[in-house]
Amino acid sequence: MISSRLMLALPLSVRELYCMIFGCIIDRLRYHVAMHNWSDHLQCTDVQSVYDLFLRDVSMLILCNIPTKFVTVGPRDPYYVTPLVRSLLNKRRRLRKRRRFDEANILAGKINLLIQQARSKELSKLNQATPKELWASVKNTTTNSTGVDKGGPVPPPQWPGKKKFC
Repeated sequence: MISSRLMLALPLSVRELYCMIFGCIIDRLRYHVAMHNWSDHLQCTDVQSVYDLFLRDVSMLILCNIPTKFVTVGPRDPYYVTPLVRSLLNKRRRLRKRRRFDEANILAGKINLLIQQARSKELSKLNQATPKELWASVKNTTTNSTGVDKGGPVPPPQWPGKKKFC
């Protein structure tokens, strides 16, 4: 696996980061698939039992060789907060707690790049949009998931002692 210090030294390109991380994982998985004993599968004559054995062994190889990390992306998170962005945000938070600000700032640059790419990809879909779709996208950026407006004019206060008469 790639150490966290090496990850921070990688270039900002997401594609290169993806290839570096998953290249090592895929190579390790290929090695274990090649070294696995497949003789039980070749000696079996029943197709269903061969299929079951194959699924069991491939699932075991995947569980042993591909790391999993669970992150929670909540319903109130914006569309550009992907599981990768969320895990990087958590990592940046831990780095800042440990007062490793230089590494956290490098990671913040990568997070900003990911968010910028996600937002530009989403907005590029609106090149041929109708005005209604454009305003809907503006509304999505100015309101949260509960529909409460994030900005704009503040409504006048409702005083409890005053009553409105017709």
